[in-house]
Amino acid sequence: LDRKGLRNLILDIDNNTSGTFCSAEALRLIPRVFLRPINVRTLKWEYIDFEDNLIRIPAEDMKNQNDHLVPLAKQVAVRLSEVKQITGYSQYVFPNQKDSSSPISKNVLTNRLRALGYDADVMSAHGFRSTASTILYEKDWDAEEVETQLAHLMGTATSRAYNRAKYLSKRRKMMQFWADYLDELKLQEDE
Repeated sequence: LDRKGLRNLILDIDNNTSGTFCSAEALRLIPRVFLRPINVRTLKWEYIDFEDNLIRIPAEDMKNQNDHLVPLAKQVAVRLSEVKQITGYSQYVFPNQKDSSSPISKNVLTNRLRALGYDADVMSAHGFRSTASTILYEKDWDAEEVETQLAHLMGTATSRAYNRAKYLSKRRKMMQFWADYLDELKLQEDE
């Protein structure tokens, strides 16, 4: 999405009052954390460290089978703490409405986007990752930081074995920048 398209999408998501609480909140979270849809759907409270403002996803829950850290922007941490007051009874941040011992279904995020009027050729739940990546590259963020945040493997197997840098302090800044960027977009007038 271009800047105007992203602005409209974020406004639509953040102002949405339809759907279930969990579907609306999951859709609010996904553009702000760069996680794959499955990792948002199956996110567990035990992975969220509110003291250190991090999501710590274990390797077995990640596509590339590596532990993954997601720094939380201030706005995201506040929102998640509000969500916890509602869904903290479940192990899942976004429990299934019919069975709280299961996460929301795999089609929920896509269905919410369609209900908001965004067809598959405009945006998918996975598309937030490419939108964030594109804009961050355009804003001159370092490739290693962006790709690490997206949980992409970089370099050869040998170079990955030697370089275990997580770039955490820089990624914290990047994730705060991104949350602030989305907030600023919402405040801009239609062009």
